[in-house]
Amino acid sequence: MAGYQTIGETTKSAAAFAEEQEVVGTGYQSGPVYPAVSEEPERESSGFPSLYTAPFDLSTDSSFGERVKLVFESARPWGEFFDFNNFKWPKGSEIHERITHNSEVFFSNYVIACALYLLLLLFIHPLGVLSLVGFLCLASWFYGSRGKDIRVTDTVVINPTSKRVLLGVAFVLVVFVFHGSAAFWGAFWFLLIFAGTHILLFYPSIETV
Repeated sequence: MAGYQTIGETTKSAAAFAEEQEVVGTGYQSGPVYPAVSEEPERESSGFPSLYTAPFDLSTDSSFGERVKLVFESARPWGEFFDFNNFKWPKGSEIHERITHNSEVFFSNYVIACALYLLLLLFIHPLGVLSLVGFLCLASWFYGSRGKDIRVTDTVVINPTSKRVLLGVAFVLVVFVFHGSAAFWGAFWFLLIFAGTHILLFYPSIETV
């Protein structure tokens, strides 16, 4: 009896496997196809699991130039990004998966588009843009230190408390002195309209990996 059950389970597994192979071969499933973003294993040192967001992993020692290069290398082709044939209104059951997939796969494209927008905004609010970018760089530097002290010189050390104070002072200067809030809200609305629309409406094809 035990042998018969083993054979029955084996036969069932083979049938299930054949059915799965048939689904994969045809490329059709019962629901929308959202391809896997990356087969790269999740990094233990970062909350970002994908090669598309790897340039923004502050736990690595990559230089600024290396990160910029990675951003452009990980960006999807712009012809694919602006392929309006793939723009479709999502069903209710597709919204979560589509937002998750597109926000990760096209993350570098959104960053590049936002950087270009800030570059144009630089001619309108130069102090606001420069102060905002400087504040973000300072915050990224402090975050990348992972709560450890930063030794600037032999006598000057920035501890976690000093980081919070410096960020608070920098925030006040950016918002109330250099009017960086105008640049921030400009970038925010740009991303909300430009990237948000793309994230929601772009339907990923089976070739989008």
